[in-house]
Amino acid sequence: MRFSLKSPLFFLVIAMYIALTVAASAQMVVPTPENVSIAELLPKTEMLRNDADEAYNKINDLRDVTTIENLYTTSINALKTYQAVFKDLKENNSNDLDRSRTLSSNIKNTDSMIANALDLITARLNAYLEIKTSWQERQNEWKNRKENSIKSSQAIKELFNEVNHSFAKLNKLISLVEPNLVETQLKIIQLQRDIKKLHRETSNFSSQIRKNLFERNENPMYSKSFINELKKDFLPNFKSAVNNIQFSLNDFVKENLNILIIQILLIWLLASLLKYAQLASQNGLLLNKITSNYLSASIFCSLTLTVSLLQKIPLTIGVLYTITIFISVLRLASAIIESKRSRTLLYSTMSLLLLFEILEIISLPLPLFRIFTAFIGLLGFITLYRNKTNLNQISTISANWKEYLLQILNKIVIIIFAIIFIAQTFGYSNLSIHLLNATLKSLFTALTAWMFIIISDDILYLFLCNKKVQKISFIQKHSSNLVNHLTYLVNAFIIIISFSSIIAIWGVFDNASQALSQFLSLGFTVSEIKITMGLLVYAALALYITLCISWIIQRTLEEEILPKHKVEKGAAISVNRLVHYFFIILSIIIAFSTLGIGIQSFTVIFGALGIGVGFGLQNIVNNFASGLILLFERSIKVGDTVVVGGEWGTVRSIGLRATVIQTFDNSEMIVPNSDLVSSTVNNWTLSERKTRFVASVGVDYDSDIKLVTKLLLEAATNHPNVMKDPAPSVVFTAFADSSLNFDLRGWVTDIDYRASTKNEIMYEINRLFKENNIIIPFPQRDIHIKGLDKKLEALKID
Repeated sequence: MRFSLKSPLFFLVIAMYIALTVAASAQMVVPTPENVSIAELLPKTEMLRNDADEAYNKINDLRDVTTIENLYTTSINALKTYQAVFKDLKENNSNDLDRSRTLSSNIKNTDSMIANALDLITARLNAYLEIKTSWQERQNEWKNRKENSIKSSQAIKELFNEVNHSFAKLNKLISLVEPNLVETQLKIIQLQRDIKKLHRETSNFSSQIRKNLFERNENPMYSKSFINELKKDFLPNFKSAVNNIQFSLNDFVKENLNILIIQILLIWLLASLLKYAQLASQNGLLLNKITSNYLSASIFCSLTLTVSLLQKIPLTIGVLYTITIFISVLRLASAIIESKRSRTLLYSTMSLLLLFEILEIISLPLPLFRIFTAFIGLLGFITLYRNKTNLNQISTISANWKEYLLQILNKIVIIIFAIIFIAQTFGYSNLSIHLLNATLKSLFTALTAWMFIIISDDILYLFLCNKKVQKISFIQKHSSNLVNHLTYLVNAFIIIISFSSIIAIWGVFDNASQALSQFLSLGFTVSEIKITMGLLVYAALALYITLCISWIIQRTLEEEILPKHKVEKGAAISVNRLVHYFFIILSIIIAFSTLGIGIQSFTVIFGALGIGVGFGLQNIVNNFASGLILLFERSIKVGDTVVVGGEWGTVRSIGLRATVIQTFDNSEMIVPNSDLVSSTVNNWTLSERKTRFVASVGVDYDSDIKLVTKLLLEAATNHPNVMKDPAPSVVFTAFADSSLNFDLRGWVTDIDYRASTKNEIMYEINRLFKENNIIIPFPQRDIHIKGLDKKLEALKID
């Protein structure tokens, strides 16, 4: 039998050899027992015990779920309450949109609370699992270390026993904690499901109510059915409804004790501040009238700002809060509004809202409530229509945007009151009641926003005009601008919040926060980048704040820092201009970054700019670059006296595209920056403002030349603006036809004095020449006419 490399037997032998080699290698790498000295083991054991104690304490802390249990208990109690309210709404077929929306909003807040509890328990469980996994690995490591030890002295055995004891203690706690955490998490998850289910049901119920608003749900008021409803005895039901009114004051106080204490402290603090503002007030401020009712102002501000923090407000307690706020607002508004007719209209509107709230509490029978609603709609329509005529008369006298806005709002409210009356008359009771309620609450919200704007604006003014604050020189110089910038921001914030509240009042959203979030989420998509209203608002805010910071830095440099270092005016303006350009670029980058447009996206803009340069923007880019060259090179600075195209003038500003030069005739030349860089410009003040003047004069041929020189030097030397070094000089320039010509040359420290100094010296030269009989000749010529002598002789003969 011949043996070949291609034989199967050969490959079988090779495979068996490889298998045996691998098996032998595996036996060689099997861990063999090793000697462990107590000197090596003792520090590791001590470290393990310390780590075990620390892990034990951490797990023990994770075991405490008292805070989470409190959130769970509060949430489940709230859920039971909301379920009862929702059941009542469904059983009574209530069409109260406000109550339904309030319920939905409260359920959503509870959902947020239980979501917070779920996050807490999940974080605790994750931390627990991380500790458990880590210690299981360390336990396996010590188990292997013990098994691999050949010699086990008594001391080493005791160390391993201590380690086992630490592991046993920790494992016992781990086995106790895990079921409790998992059970709590499951319980919270189930509660969250129930809350979300109830929220969906209430949201659907609110949507159904909104649909029912435009359906006829009652008999027309002119029908016999409605008249028969009025014949019923409402007294028993009315008494029952009044008796069922519950204040639940004790439960409310227990639930909101901390908030109530904060409200009382805030009322006291605001009353003290407004009383002080009354003493420090200035003429012309509306705050003066508000501070005269500082207690009402403090109650209004504190309750309005904190009422949203209260939990589980009973209907009666909510009305008491509403009445308190109404009274405080009416007192403040009556102090500001001077027109008696306007005050009466305000009192009537707010009284109607109060009455509307009270009638809802006492559950006025529906037929009577419908009559009340229709009467209010008719009365409001007649009153406001009569007031519309007065507004038209006012607008003819002083027409401005506020008057036009007031007219538009008045017309809208007139239409709404007309709809309220007509809808109630024809049986659209839900629509009529909702319109009346929303209109009155919207007017109250607008009035509240107006109060806050007045108070915030005047408080900012008083703060920045305070004597102590005015000690800061920057605030003293720019207090009016600072007040304007701050009031713009504060007023915009108040208007946005008020607008969101009004949208929620009309039932478009459940609450103001939801309305605001939905408004801010509106947007469009451009190149896979979603741009929302919120991003636009944040970008505009970032842009505005950045430009305000730029303005503050520029003013500080211009008025405080640069003058102290004696930087010349032109250089200071150049520095300010560069700072301005830097902050403009920074604000644009921040705004685009807020919108989600990265720096890499600017390549598209630069590419478009390059194409634009090729198609006709060369001059614009050239002028912009030339403007930067002028600012950096400073060959022409603001304040320099220059001659451009034969015109003298002073540089007033260097812009992005052109430079403004004010001529001595008080006209302004707009010169492109590229012309100043590429053409010749005579700058009289580039390096210094010192300049020379030349006064030329001619004297008679018979004059004493030395005396003339002396008098000229005397006229220049005695003038205070003429410099001593270099000293003035006189140059004999020419033998002219009628005179001997001299130039008086002198130097002045500033070019601004050049013309006036020369003028005064010329006056002095004329005076000195007259005193010393020096004649300044005028041109003289001898005229000879050919042939005139012969004609004269002929005339004599004749």
